[in-house]
Amino acid sequence: MAVAFLLTTSVFGVGRPKGKFFGTHDFMYFYAGGRCFIHGENPYDEATLRARSEGELGSHSYRDESTVRVYGGFAYPPSSAPFFALLSLPDFNTSRLINGAINAICFAWFAWLLWWVARREGVLDRRWGWIVMTACTAFVFASPFSSHAMWNGQTSLLAMTLTFSAWWCWQNDRWVIAGLLLALASFKPPFCAFLVLMLVYNRAWKPLFASIGFGLALMSMAAYQQGPVGMMHNWLGAVKVYANYHTNLPDFLQSFGMRSLLSAAGWKTVPSLALLALVLFGTLLWQSKRFTSFETMCLGLIISLMFINAHNYDLIVLTPILAAVLFRFGTTMPRIALTLFVVAALCFPMRAMKALEGLPEFLIRWREMLLIAGTLAWVWWMVKNTPTLPRHSAATPSA
Repeated sequence: MAVAFLLTTSVFGVGRPKGKFFGTHDFMYFYAGGRCFIHGENPYDEATLRARSEGELGSHSYRDESTVRVYGGFAYPPSSAPFFALLSLPDFNTSRLINGAINAICFAWFAWLLWWVARREGVLDRRWGWIVMTACTAFVFASPFSSHAMWNGQTSLLAMTLTFSAWWCWQNDRWVIAGLLLALASFKPPFCAFLVLMLVYNRAWKPLFASIGFGLALMSMAAYQQGPVGMMHNWLGAVKVYANYHTNLPDFLQSFGMRSLLSAAGWKTVPSLALLALVLFGTLLWQSKRFTSFETMCLGLIISLMFINAHNYDLIVLTPILAAVLFRFGTTMPRIALTLFVVAALCFPMRAMKALEGLPEFLIRWREMLLIAGTLAWVWWMVKNTPTLPRHSAATPSA
């Protein structure tokens, strides 16, 4: 039923706006950027990217008013060039279907990964273990964020899957593959940044240096076309433009995080919280012996989500977070029910809240408030009930 829900609401577009099509809206940015790289053009120049998008997308069969041209620029790191170039080699329709197939594979792989973690943590040996795993597996496929990622052709699912796959390879001492997957995940830095810090903290030099080597290799395409210095200059300039585009400002409805919460509470000019995120990352690593490695990864994702630039579609990371909470906390039916109730509240449509007249603006950001409160309660409970080092709190050493 979960898979059927995913297919009907994303691939077949049930409940979606009429005249729009599966896997087009966000994917057009990746396609236009990839076509620029193929033609030796600079996708970080907004005029060049827009001209290329109008030429490539203006006549495709699956178009609507939002997929004729791109807006806001292309801000993905240079390491994304080979992947987007390969993905955009076919025509737009074929490419969007290939991207959809990649996302489908990510769903299946991530569901398997959660079962692997559950077996390692002994979840299936508990009385309610199968209910926990049924809930986690269903959420992989049936959450609204999964459907949204598929429908829009988003990259959040792929970035999350690559990051956790790199973590899995590190845990199993497959450091070369871990380095490759982490380098591939670098196209979305907020998702993989904490794993890099985990490798440094645990002195896992082999996967870390492998990821650096593969990352430099992935950047070679853009470096060849624009020059190493020009490549970095163009990318950082595009990041600045992207950060100031209206869809990335804190007061935009689909933006997510602490900056959006503060903006809704009346603080209209909210500075970057990246430095605070770094402090929280360090604190988490310092206390990481209280948590399993999987829990540490999930807590790091929450920090990224709350204090680095994010959008509602990035809430697909609730998939591993729900699993981590249930694996530790879900030992009784009341606890399982409470956890699922909180997740259901996080999944409640924001537009429905927005439609309520007279509702204070900051209450529309109930997701941020609930995630903060839930995370603090979860961490408090884990610290209170974990006086000693648990199993698998650190990865297999890979020096």
